[in-house]
Amino acid sequence: MSVRKLLSSAPASFCRALSSSSASQSALATGKLPASSTHSNNTHITSDPKSSIPNPHSLRQFLTKRCKSGAITLDEALRFFDYMVSMHPTPPISSFNHLLGALAKINHHHHVISCYKRLNSIALLPDIMTFNILLNCCCYMGRICDGFSVLGKVLRGGYRPGTVTFTILIRWLCMKDKIGEATRLLRNMSIFGCFPDVITYGTIIGALCNHGRVENAKQLFLEMKNRGICPNVNAYNSILHGFCCMENLEAAKGLFLEMLDEGVQANVVTFNVLIDVLSKRGRMVEANELIDLMIKRGQYPTRFTYNIAINALCKEGKMEEANKLVDLMIKRGQHPNTVTYNTLINAHCKEGRMEEAKALFELMTQRGQHPNTVTYTTFIDALCKEGRIEEASKLVDLMIQQGQHPDTVTYTTLVDALCKEGRINGAIKLVDLMIQQGQYPNRVTYNTLIDGLCKEGRIDKVNALLDSMIKRGQHPDTVTYTTLIDVLQRRKARRSK
Repeated sequence: MSVRKLLSSAPASFCRALSSSSASQSALATGKLPASSTHSNNTHITSDPKSSIPNPHSLRQFLTKRCKSGAITLDEALRFFDYMVSMHPTPPISSFNHLLGALAKINHHHHVISCYKRLNSIALLPDIMTFNILLNCCCYMGRICDGFSVLGKVLRGGYRPGTVTFTILIRWLCMKDKIGEATRLLRNMSIFGCFPDVITYGTIIGALCNHGRVENAKQLFLEMKNRGICPNVNAYNSILHGFCCMENLEAAKGLFLEMLDEGVQANVVTFNVLIDVLSKRGRMVEANELIDLMIKRGQYPTRFTYNIAINALCKEGKMEEANKLVDLMIKRGQHPNTVTYNTLINAHCKEGRMEEAKALFELMTQRGQHPNTVTYTTFIDALCKEGRIEEASKLVDLMIQQGQHPDTVTYTTLVDALCKEGRINGAIKLVDLMIQQGQYPNRVTYNTLIDGLCKEGRIDKVNALLDSMIKRGQHPDTVTYTTLIDVLQRRKARRSK
């Protein structure tokens, strides 16, 4: 089949990549990618005199063990590459693929492309594995069109692309939110003599679910099953997550039972997705039953699993149960992290139990868990609600000293407290300081300040603040207009008297 005929049904981006310019095509013909995607051809690193000189034995160890484990450095990889290129006879392309693949794993994609160009200069023909590595590197660098150019070179060179080749392109199209193009490429794979597998389907199913297109994902899921391809745990997890995001818990439970009936082993992600949705709905008995089930099935709860359940218990005010779960978590070898402590601290602060919250703060630091911006902001919010603004301000100074910078939420919390105390000038100064520190007010910050100014009758300042709000891309919302309408109505009522 001619390339022209193949292109008639290929995705638009594929066609554009192969016909974008004669320069691009001539570059492919010589085995070279566009200059913007590569480094210099001269990929040579001078050997460190203290390092061992490569020899056949060390090369074999490097390719079979080090490259496989990924425990390599750029310098030694390039040193072995230079040695391989100089060998007579030249090692087979499969040996170079081991090295190029290992370089790609440690994210030296530009160097992979440069090494590939050097292989062309010594007339060593690549195989489909080489092209797959090269294609993946192009996509990693954000150059999907160059990836399609590699596919074009594969086809023109008489090579037969495999499922892996297309799955790489499909994955990157999905990551760039080009799900339509990814689906068309999946449909056209048979033209090129290969067919999608469970990973190919699973990639698009996951992307569809992430975009809320669960029904489309379900159709593709059923299509995969009808083709005799058994869904793996990742495909099931994607659909489960989609159902849970739609709050269709019954469908999620049905799919979970189907998954078990089909003999697919549920993993930690599966259980976490279901435990999360059950916990958010307050169905803690079922969530705890799932934790027990996952342990029976050999899938031990992670710190994330426990944090989900602890958060749900705290929101329900069940602090005793939450504390027991923390104890159980530690017994099972999962030590609380900053997220765990923040959840507990937040719950105590909301209940006004500041001493318990402070005790937890001390405990987390003793256990090597560093308080972050969320931790400090939680305390600042609690202090402000109790009218202890000076203490809250001192805590802001402390968090800066500890290397934790206040964010927009932190500043807005203080602005709100100052406005409620009638200290509008202090609030305005704080917003100015906030901007100086690189934290820009959001809509909530502006609405808080506008409300404070309106209550003080300082309407002249409101107009300037509205202009500033719009200039910074924070457009007025219902809260803003409601505040303005309320103050205008009050002024009108006063005039009528």
